Amino acid sequence: MPPVWPGTQTARICCATVENNMLSIKASTFPIHQQKQAGFVVGFMASKIFCLHFSTMKTIDVPQSAPMVQYVERKLYKDAYRIACLGVTEEDWRLLALEAFEGLDLEVAKKSFLRLRDLKYLELIHSIEERRKRGENINSVFLADFYAYQSKFEEAAQLYRKAGQDQKAVEMFTDLREFEKAKQYLTPGRGRGKDRGGGVVANESRELLSKQAEWARNSNDPQAACDMYLTVGDHHKALEIMIENGWTDRMVNLAHDVDISQEPLLRLCARHLKSSGHYAQAAEVFEKLGDHKSLVSLYVDSFQWENAFDLVRKHPQYRGDVYFPYAAWLIENDRFDEAQEALTRAGREDEALHLLEELAENAIHETRFEDAGHYYWLLAKSCLNHAKRDRLDPSGSSVEVEKHVSKFRHFLSLSESYHVYSTVHQFIDQPFTNTLPDVFLNCANYLLHKLSDPYPRGISKLYPHITKSLLFGFRILHVPFWCFEPSLYP
Repeated sequence: MPPVWPGTQTARICCATVENNMLSIKASTFPIHQQKQAGFVVGFMASKIFCLHFSTMKTIDVPQSAPMVQYVERKLYKDAYRIACLGVTEEDWRLLALEAFEGLDLEVAKKSFLRLRDLKYLELIHSIEERRKRGENINSVFLADFYAYQSKFEEAAQLYRKAGQDQKAVEMFTDLREFEKAKQYLTPGRGRGKDRGGGVVANESRELLSKQAEWARNSNDPQAACDMYLTVGDHHKALEIMIENGWTDRMVNLAHDVDISQEPLLRLCARHLKSSGHYAQAAEVFEKLGDHKSLVSLYVDSFQWENAFDLVRKHPQYRGDVYFPYAAWLIENDRFDEAQEALTRAGREDEALHLLEELAENAIHETRFEDAGHYYWLLAKSCLNHAKRDRLDPSGSSVEVEKHVSKFRHFLSLSESYHVYSTVHQFIDQPFTNTLPDVFLNCANYLLHKLSDPYPRGISKLYPHITKSLLFGFRILHVPFWCFEPSLYP
Protein backbone atom coordinates (compact mmCIF):
# COMPACT_ATOMS: atom_id res chain seq x y z
CA MET A 1 0.00 0.00 0.00
CA PRO A 2 1.39 3.49 -0.77
CA PRO A 3 2.59 5.58 2.18
CA VAL A 4 0.33 8.00 3.96
CA TRP A 5 1.70 11.46 4.92
CA PRO A 6 0.51 13.38 7.93
CA GLY A 7 -1.99 16.17 7.67
CA THR A 8 0.68 18.67 8.75
CA GLN A 9 3.98 19.25 7.01
CA THR A 10 6.02 19.77 10.18
CA ALA A 11 8.17 16.71 9.70
CA ARG A 12 9.15 14.21 7.10
CA ILE A 13 7.32 11.17 8.36
CA CYS A 14 4.91 8.69 6.79
CA CYS A 15 2.91 5.58 7.76
CA ALA A 16 1.74 2.55 5.72
CA THR A 17 0.42 -0.93 6.35
CA VAL A 18 2.21 -3.90 4.99
CA GLU A 19 1.59 -7.58 5.02
CA ASN A 20 0.99 -9.50 8.22
CA ASN A 21 -0.91 -6.53 9.73
CA MET A 22 2.23 -4.56 10.60
CA LEU A 23 2.18 -0.76 10.87
CA SER A 24 5.36 0.85 9.50
CA ILE A 25 6.52 4.31 10.54
CA LYS A 26 9.38 5.95 8.71
CA ALA A 27 11.01 9.29 9.40
CA SER A 28 13.30 10.89 6.86
CA THR A 29 15.98 8.43 5.81
CA PHE A 30 15.98 6.53 9.10
CA PRO A 31 15.18 2.84 9.30
CA ILE A 32 11.51 1.88 9.38
CA HIS A 33 9.93 1.33 12.78
CA GLN A 34 7.22 -1.35 12.79
CA GLN A 35 4.52 -2.34 15.25
CA LYS A 36 1.56 -4.74 15.06
CA GLN A 37 -1.68 -3.16 13.84
CA ALA A 38 -4.62 -4.69 11.93
CA GLY A 39 -6.32 -2.88 9.04
CA PHE A 40 -5.31 -0.31 6.48
CA VAL A 41 -3.99 3.17 7.25
CA VAL A 42 -5.92 5.76 5.33
CA GLY A 43 -4.39 8.81 7.05
CA PHE A 44 -3.03 10.25 10.26
CA MET A 45 -2.92 13.59 12.07
CA ALA A 46 -0.26 14.23 14.67
CA SER A 47 -0.22 11.06 16.81
CA LYS A 48 -3.65 9.85 15.67
CA ILE A 49 -3.80 7.18 12.96
CA PHE A 50 -7.04 6.55 11.04
CA CYS A 51 -7.24 2.87 10.27
CA LEU A 52 -9.92 1.07 8.17
CA HIS A 53 -10.60 -2.43 9.41
CA PHE A 54 -13.22 -4.14 7.20
CA SER A 55 -16.03 -1.59 7.26
CA THR A 56 -15.01 0.13 10.51
CA MET A 57 -12.85 3.27 10.77
CA LYS A 58 -10.75 3.35 13.91
CA THR A 59 -8.74 6.18 15.43
CA ILE A 60 -5.62 4.95 17.19
CA ASP A 61 -3.15 7.00 19.30
CA VAL A 62 0.38 6.06 18.36
CA PRO A 63 3.12 8.18 20.07
CA GLN A 64 5.88 9.30 17.74
CA SER A 65 8.55 8.21 20.21
CA ALA A 66 10.52 6.01 17.84
CA PRO A 67 11.18 8.63 15.12
CA MET A 68 11.85 11.29 17.75
CA VAL A 69 14.51 9.06 19.36
CA GLN A 70 16.05 8.51 15.93
CA TYR A 71 16.45 12.27 15.47
CA VAL A 72 17.80 12.67 19.01
CA GLU A 73 20.40 9.95 18.47
CA ARG A 74 21.70 11.92 15.50
CA LYS A 75 21.64 15.18 17.53
CA LEU A 76 19.04 16.69 15.23
CA TYR A 77 17.24 18.30 18.14
CA LYS A 78 15.12 20.77 16.20
CA ASP A 79 13.75 17.99 13.94
CA ALA A 80 13.24 15.82 17.02
CA TYR A 81 11.27 18.69 18.60
CA ARG A 82 9.03 18.92 15.51
CA ILE A 83 8.37 15.21 15.71
CA ALA A 84 7.68 15.45 19.43
CA CYS A 85 5.09 18.13 18.73
CA LEU A 86 3.10 15.51 16.82
CA GLY A 87 2.59 13.68 20.09
CA VAL A 88 4.96 11.92 22.46
CA THR A 89 4.85 10.89 26.11
CA GLU A 90 6.13 12.97 29.02
CA GLU A 91 9.13 10.69 29.35
CA ASP A 92 9.98 11.38 25.70
CA TRP A 93 9.78 15.12 26.26
CA ARG A 94 12.14 14.77 29.21
CA LEU A 95 14.55 12.69 27.11
CA LEU A 96 14.53 15.36 24.39
CA ALA A 97 14.99 18.18 26.91
CA LEU A 98 17.94 16.55 28.64
CA GLU A 99 19.63 15.47 25.44
CA ALA A 100 19.19 18.93 23.89
CA PHE A 101 20.63 20.54 27.02
CA GLU A 102 23.60 18.20 26.98
CA GLY A 103 24.07 19.12 23.31
CA LEU A 104 23.85 22.79 24.41
CA ASP A 105 20.84 23.41 22.16
CA LEU A 106 19.32 25.63 24.82
CA GLU A 107 16.44 26.77 22.59
CA VAL A 108 15.05 23.23 22.15
CA ALA A 109 15.85 22.37 25.77
CA LYS A 110 14.00 25.45 27.00
CA LYS A 111 10.92 24.68 24.90
CA SER A 112 10.92 21.08 26.05
CA PHE A 113 11.24 22.01 29.74
CA LEU A 114 8.43 24.51 29.27
CA ARG A 115 6.25 21.63 28.12
CA LEU A 116 7.25 19.76 31.26
CA ARG A 117 6.92 22.87 33.49
CA ASP A 118 10.26 22.01 35.07
CA LEU A 119 11.21 25.24 36.80
CA LYS A 120 14.53 23.92 38.12
CA TYR A 121 16.06 23.46 34.68
CA LEU A 122 14.34 26.56 33.31
CA GLU A 123 16.09 28.63 35.99
CA LEU A 124 19.42 27.06 35.03
CA ILE A 125 18.85 27.84 31.34
CA HIS A 126 17.93 31.43 32.21
CA SER A 127 21.12 31.72 34.28
CA ILE A 128 23.26 30.44 31.41
CA GLU A 129 21.62 32.86 28.98
CA GLU A 130 22.35 35.78 31.29
CA ARG A 131 25.96 34.67 31.70
CA ARG A 132 26.35 34.45 27.94
CA LYS A 133 25.09 38.02 27.65
CA ARG A 134 27.83 39.07 30.08
CA GLY A 135 30.44 37.47 27.82
CA GLU A 136 30.90 34.11 29.50
CA ASN A 137 31.17 31.48 26.80
CA ILE A 138 32.88 28.44 28.35
CA ASN A 139 30.52 25.65 27.28
CA SER A 140 32.18 23.06 29.49
CA VAL A 141 31.22 25.12 32.56
CA PHE A 142 27.61 25.29 31.38
CA LEU A 143 27.63 21.56 30.81
CA ALA A 144 29.19 20.98 34.24
CA ASP A 145 26.36 22.98 35.81
CA PHE A 146 23.89 20.77 33.94
CA TYR A 147 25.59 17.60 35.21
CA ALA A 148 25.52 18.96 38.75
CA TYR A 149 21.76 19.49 38.42
CA GLN A 150 21.49 15.87 37.35
CA SER A 151 23.48 14.75 40.41
CA LYS A 152 26.36 13.66 38.19
CA PHE A 153 28.82 15.36 40.49
CA GLU A 154 32.00 13.54 39.50
CA GLU A 155 31.46 14.37 35.81
CA ALA A 156 30.64 17.96 36.73
CA ALA A 157 33.82 18.30 38.82
CA GLN A 158 35.97 16.97 35.99
CA LEU A 159 34.46 19.47 33.59
CA TYR A 160 35.04 22.31 36.06
CA ARG A 161 38.69 21.28 36.32
CA LYS A 162 38.96 21.03 32.55
CA ALA A 163 37.69 24.60 32.29
CA GLY A 164 40.08 25.79 34.99
CA GLN A 165 37.24 26.37 37.45
CA ASP A 166 38.42 24.18 40.33
CA GLN A 167 36.83 26.54 42.86
CA LYS A 168 33.38 25.68 41.49
CA ALA A 169 34.08 22.00 42.08
CA VAL A 170 35.20 22.82 45.65
CA GLU A 171 32.03 24.81 46.26
CA MET A 172 29.88 22.03 44.85
CA PHE A 173 31.38 19.31 47.02
CA THR A 174 31.33 21.66 50.02
CA ASP A 175 27.60 22.20 49.58
CA LEU A 176 27.26 18.42 49.41
CA ARG A 177 29.30 18.09 52.65
CA GLU A 178 31.76 15.87 50.78
CA PHE A 179 34.80 17.71 52.09
CA GLU A 180 37.37 15.03 51.28
CA LYS A 181 36.41 15.22 47.60
CA ALA A 182 36.47 18.99 47.76
CA LYS A 183 40.07 18.89 49.02
CA GLN A 184 41.08 17.03 45.84
CA TYR A 185 40.17 20.09 43.78
CA LEU A 186 41.95 22.68 45.89
CA THR A 187 44.56 24.66 44.02
CA PRO A 188 47.84 23.98 45.86
CA GLY A 189 50.08 26.82 46.92
CA ARG A 190 47.68 29.73 46.30
CA GLY A 191 47.17 32.16 49.16
CA ARG A 192 48.90 30.72 52.17
CA GLY A 193 48.48 31.42 55.87
CA LYS A 194 49.60 29.83 59.12
CA ASP A 195 47.71 27.46 61.33
CA ARG A 196 47.88 27.48 65.12
CA GLY A 197 51.07 25.40 65.06
CA GLY A 198 52.84 27.73 62.68
CA GLY A 199 52.37 25.46 59.64
CA VAL A 200 51.45 26.79 56.23
CA VAL A 201 47.80 26.38 55.25
CA ALA A 202 46.33 27.56 51.93
CA ASN A 203 43.58 30.11 52.29
CA GLU A 204 41.25 27.95 50.21
CA SER A 205 41.91 25.04 52.54
CA ARG A 206 41.24 27.28 55.54
CA GLU A 207 37.91 28.34 54.09
CA LEU A 208 37.00 24.75 53.32
CA LEU A 209 37.92 23.58 56.81
CA SER A 210 35.89 26.44 58.29
CA LYS A 211 32.83 25.31 56.36
CA GLN A 212 33.45 21.72 57.36
CA ALA A 213 33.75 22.81 60.99
CA GLU A 214 30.51 24.75 60.77
CA TRP A 215 28.75 21.72 59.30
CA ALA A 216 30.18 19.47 62.03
CA ARG A 217 28.97 21.93 64.65
CA ASN A 218 25.47 21.99 63.19
CA SER A 219 25.56 18.19 62.97
CA ASN A 220 26.13 17.94 66.73
CA ASP A 221 29.78 16.96 66.46
CA PRO A 222 31.40 19.70 68.54
CA GLN A 223 34.65 17.79 69.12
CA ALA A 224 35.46 17.62 65.41
CA ALA A 225 34.26 21.17 64.85
CA CYS A 226 36.49 22.50 67.63
CA ASP A 227 39.54 20.68 66.26
CA MET A 228 38.97 22.07 62.77
CA TYR A 229 38.47 25.62 64.01
CA LEU A 230 41.75 25.35 65.91
CA THR A 231 43.47 24.01 62.80
CA VAL A 232 42.42 27.01 60.70
CA GLY A 233 43.24 29.41 63.54
CA ASP A 234 39.67 30.50 64.28
CA HIS A 235 40.21 30.49 68.02
CA HIS A 236 37.13 32.51 68.89
CA LYS A 237 34.71 29.97 67.43
CA ALA A 238 36.71 27.15 68.97
CA LEU A 239 36.43 28.88 72.35
CA GLU A 240 32.67 29.29 71.87
CA ILE A 241 32.35 25.53 71.45
CA MET A 242 34.55 24.91 74.51
CA ILE A 243 32.37 27.22 76.58
CA GLU A 244 29.14 25.63 75.34
CA ASN A 245 30.41 22.19 76.31
CA GLY A 246 32.29 23.16 79.48
CA TRP A 247 35.67 21.93 78.24
CA THR A 248 37.82 23.62 80.87
CA ASP A 249 41.01 21.69 80.09
CA ARG A 250 40.86 22.69 76.44
CA MET A 251 40.27 26.33 77.42
CA VAL A 252 43.39 26.20 79.59
CA ASN A 253 45.43 24.69 76.76
CA LEU A 254 44.12 27.31 74.34
CA ALA A 255 45.10 30.10 76.74
CA HIS A 256 48.62 28.66 76.95
CA ASP A 257 48.96 28.27 73.18
CA VAL A 258 47.73 31.64 71.92
CA ASP A 259 49.92 34.70 71.89
CA ILE A 260 49.36 37.61 74.26
CA SER A 261 48.46 39.74 71.23
CA GLN A 262 45.06 37.99 71.21
CA GLU A 263 44.03 39.86 74.35
CA PRO A 264 40.21 39.76 73.80
CA LEU A 265 40.36 35.98 73.40
CA LEU A 266 42.44 35.55 76.55
CA ARG A 267 40.11 37.80 78.54
CA LEU A 268 37.06 35.86 77.40
CA CYS A 269 38.80 32.62 78.31
CA ALA A 270 39.77 33.91 81.75
CA ARG A 271 36.28 35.25 82.42
CA HIS A 272 34.66 31.90 81.73
CA LEU A 273 37.27 30.03 83.74
CA LYS A 274 36.51 32.33 86.63
CA SER A 275 32.72 31.95 86.30
CA SER A 276 33.09 28.17 86.23
CA GLY A 277 35.04 28.20 89.51
CA HIS A 278 38.50 27.40 88.08
CA TYR A 279 40.18 30.29 89.84
CA ALA A 280 43.77 29.05 89.67
CA GLN A 281 43.61 28.64 85.88
CA ALA A 282 41.90 32.02 85.47
CA ALA A 283 44.61 33.63 87.62
CA GLU A 284 47.29 32.21 85.30
CA VAL A 285 45.60 33.85 82.31
CA PHE A 286 45.32 37.22 84.07
CA GLU A 287 48.98 36.99 85.06
CA LYS A 288 49.86 36.26 81.44
CA LEU A 289 47.99 39.41 80.43
CA GLY A 290 49.58 41.42 83.25
CA ASP A 291 46.10 42.49 84.34
CA HIS A 292 46.62 42.96 88.07
CA LYS A 293 43.29 44.69 88.62
CA SER A 294 41.36 41.71 87.26
CA LEU A 295 43.61 39.43 89.29
CA VAL A 296 42.72 41.37 92.45
CA SER A 297 39.03 41.08 91.61
CA LEU A 298 39.47 37.33 91.11
CA TYR A 299 41.14 36.86 94.51
CA VAL A 300 38.49 38.98 96.23
CA ASP A 301 35.56 37.20 94.57
CA SER A 302 37.02 33.81 95.48
CA PHE A 303 37.93 34.92 99.05
CA GLN A 304 41.61 34.14 98.48
CA TRP A 305 42.69 36.87 100.89
CA GLU A 306 46.28 35.76 101.38
CA ASN A 307 46.94 35.85 97.63
CA ALA A 308 45.25 39.24 97.49
CA PHE A 309 47.42 40.60 100.32
CA ASP A 310 50.58 39.32 98.60
CA LEU A 311 49.53 41.14 95.43
CA VAL A 312 48.83 44.35 97.38
CA ARG A 313 52.34 44.25 98.86
CA LYS A 314 53.72 44.35 95.31
CA HIS A 315 51.11 46.80 94.00
CA PRO A 316 49.96 49.07 96.83
CA GLN A 317 47.61 51.02 94.52
CA TYR A 318 45.10 48.17 94.87
CA ARG A 319 44.99 48.37 98.68
CA GLY A 320 41.46 49.78 98.73
CA ASP A 321 40.22 47.18 96.23
CA VAL A 322 41.29 44.42 98.60
CA TYR A 323 40.83 45.65 102.15
CA PHE A 324 37.36 47.15 101.74
CA PRO A 325 35.78 43.89 100.44
CA TYR A 326 37.83 42.08 103.07
CA ALA A 327 36.29 44.27 105.78
CA ALA A 328 32.78 43.52 104.44
CA TRP A 329 33.57 39.80 104.52
CA LEU A 330 34.84 40.09 108.11
CA ILE A 331 31.66 41.87 109.16
CA GLU A 332 29.54 39.13 107.60
CA ASN A 333 31.51 36.64 109.68
CA ASP A 334 31.11 38.65 112.92
CA ARG A 335 34.79 39.60 113.06
CA PHE A 336 34.19 43.28 113.68
CA ASP A 337 37.49 44.24 115.24
CA GLU A 338 39.42 42.90 112.28
CA ALA A 339 36.93 44.58 109.96
CA GLN A 340 37.64 47.96 111.53
CA GLU A 341 41.35 47.49 111.00
CA ALA A 342 40.78 46.41 107.41
CA LEU A 343 38.71 49.54 106.73
CA THR A 344 41.52 51.67 108.10
CA ARG A 345 44.03 49.96 105.82
CA ALA A 346 41.67 50.46 102.90
CA GLY A 347 41.76 54.21 103.52
CA ARG A 348 38.07 54.25 104.51
CA GLU A 349 38.73 55.95 107.86
CA ASP A 350 35.28 57.53 108.13
CA GLU A 351 33.65 54.16 107.61
CA ALA A 352 36.06 52.60 110.10
CA LEU A 353 35.08 55.20 112.73
CA HIS A 354 31.40 54.66 112.00
CA LEU A 355 31.85 50.92 112.42
CA LEU A 356 33.62 51.45 115.77
CA GLU A 357 30.76 53.64 116.97
CA GLU A 358 28.23 50.99 115.98
CA LEU A 359 30.29 48.31 117.76
CA ALA A 360 30.44 50.44 120.88
CA GLU A 361 26.67 51.05 120.81
CA ASN A 362 25.99 47.34 120.38
CA ALA A 363 28.35 46.50 123.26
CA ILE A 364 26.51 48.94 125.56
CA HIS A 365 23.14 47.49 124.52
CA GLU A 366 24.42 44.00 125.35
CA THR A 367 25.95 45.21 128.68
CA ARG A 368 29.46 44.41 127.49
CA PHE A 369 30.89 47.54 129.04
CA GLU A 370 34.51 46.39 128.93
CA ASP A 371 34.21 45.97 125.12
CA ALA A 372 32.49 49.33 124.86
CA GLY A 373 35.39 50.98 126.68
CA HIS A 374 37.84 49.29 124.31
CA TYR A 375 35.96 50.52 121.21
CA TYR A 376 35.82 54.08 122.54
CA TRP A 377 39.54 53.91 123.29
CA LEU A 378 40.10 52.89 119.62
CA LEU A 379 37.94 55.81 118.52
CA ALA A 380 39.94 58.19 120.71
CA LYS A 381 43.22 56.89 119.34
CA SER A 382 41.96 57.28 115.77
CA CYS A 383 40.89 60.89 116.39
CA LEU A 384 44.28 61.65 117.92
CA ASN A 385 46.00 60.24 114.82
CA HIS A 386 43.82 62.47 112.65
CA ALA A 387 44.79 65.51 114.73
CA LYS A 388 48.50 64.68 114.45
CA ARG A 389 48.23 64.21 110.70
CA ASP A 390 46.34 67.47 110.20
CA ARG A 391 48.85 69.34 112.33
CA LEU A 392 51.78 68.02 110.29
CA ASP A 393 50.03 68.77 107.01
CA PRO A 394 50.95 72.28 105.77
CA SER A 395 47.53 72.64 104.19
CA GLY A 396 45.76 71.39 107.35
CA SER A 397 43.32 73.64 109.17
CA SER A 398 43.66 74.46 112.88
CA VAL A 399 39.89 74.18 113.16
CA GLU A 400 40.05 70.58 112.01
CA VAL A 401 42.85 69.89 114.49
CA GLU A 402 40.78 71.28 117.38
CA LYS A 403 37.78 69.31 116.19
CA HIS A 404 39.72 66.02 116.26
CA VAL A 405 41.26 66.87 119.65
CA SER A 406 37.81 67.55 121.09
CA LYS A 407 36.56 64.21 119.79
CA PHE A 408 39.64 62.52 121.22
CA ARG A 409 38.90 63.88 124.70
CA HIS A 410 35.24 62.92 124.47
CA PHE A 411 35.91 59.33 123.37
CA LEU A 412 38.74 58.95 125.89
CA SER A 413 36.41 60.02 128.71
CA LEU A 414 33.76 57.55 127.56
CA SER A 415 36.39 54.82 127.31
CA GLU A 416 37.53 55.39 130.91
CA SER A 417 33.95 55.60 132.22
CA TYR A 418 32.81 52.37 130.59
CA HIS A 419 35.98 50.58 131.57
CA VAL A 420 35.50 51.52 135.24
CA TYR A 421 31.75 50.93 135.16
CA SER A 422 32.29 47.40 133.84
CA THR A 423 33.96 46.56 137.21
CA VAL A 424 31.04 48.00 139.20
CA HIS A 425 28.54 46.23 136.98
CA GLN A 426 30.43 42.99 137.52
CA PHE A 427 30.22 43.43 141.31
CA ILE A 428 26.43 43.88 141.22
CA ASP A 429 25.42 41.32 138.57
CA GLN A 430 27.86 38.48 139.05
CA PRO A 431 27.60 36.23 142.13
CA PHE A 432 31.33 35.53 142.43
CA THR A 433 34.42 37.57 141.70
CA ASN A 434 38.15 37.41 142.47
CA THR A 435 38.61 41.18 142.51
CA LEU A 436 39.57 42.86 145.81
CA PRO A 437 36.84 44.94 147.51
CA ASP A 438 39.06 48.03 147.44
CA VAL A 439 38.99 47.94 143.65
CA PHE A 440 35.20 47.99 143.57
CA LEU A 441 35.08 50.79 146.13
CA ASN A 442 37.58 52.91 144.20
CA CYS A 443 35.68 52.34 140.94
CA ALA A 444 32.38 53.37 142.57
CA ASN A 445 33.96 56.52 144.02
CA TYR A 446 35.53 57.34 140.63
CA LEU A 447 32.17 57.19 138.91
CA LEU A 448 30.37 59.18 141.58
CA HIS A 449 32.95 61.96 141.46
CA LYS A 450 33.58 62.01 137.69
CA LEU A 451 30.16 61.62 136.15
CA SER A 452 27.45 64.19 136.15
CA ASP A 453 24.06 64.45 134.49
CA PRO A 454 23.42 63.31 131.91
CA TYR A 455 25.14 59.99 132.50
CA PRO A 456 26.47 58.10 129.46
CA ARG A 457 23.98 55.64 128.01
CA GLY A 458 23.91 52.35 129.89
CA ILE A 459 25.63 53.60 133.07
CA SER A 460 23.37 53.54 136.13
CA LYS A 461 23.67 56.07 139.01
CA LEU A 462 22.30 53.44 141.36
CA TYR A 463 25.05 50.85 140.88
CA PRO A 464 27.92 52.92 142.40
CA HIS A 465 25.81 53.74 145.50
CA ILE A 466 24.78 50.12 145.97
CA THR A 467 28.43 49.07 145.63
CA LYS A 468 29.57 51.52 148.33
CA SER A 469 26.68 50.53 150.64
CA LEU A 470 27.41 46.83 150.37
CA LEU A 471 31.11 47.33 150.84
CA PHE A 472 30.53 49.44 154.01
CA GLY A 473 28.07 46.89 155.39
CA PHE A 474 24.91 49.08 155.08
CA ARG A 475 21.56 47.67 154.05
CA ILE A 476 20.20 48.53 150.69
CA LEU A 477 17.35 50.50 152.24
CA HIS A 478 19.86 53.05 153.61
CA VAL A 479 20.47 54.27 150.05
CA PRO A 480 18.99 57.75 149.55
CA PHE A 481 15.55 57.70 148.04
CA TRP A 482 16.58 59.92 145.13
CA CYS A 483 18.64 56.99 143.82
CA PHE A 484 15.43 55.14 142.99
CA GLU A 485 14.10 57.68 140.55
CA PRO A 486 13.22 56.07 137.14
CA SER A 487 15.59 58.42 135.40
CA LEU A 488 18.51 56.79 137.12
CA TYR A 489 18.09 53.46 135.40
CA PRO A 490 19.91 52.75 132.22
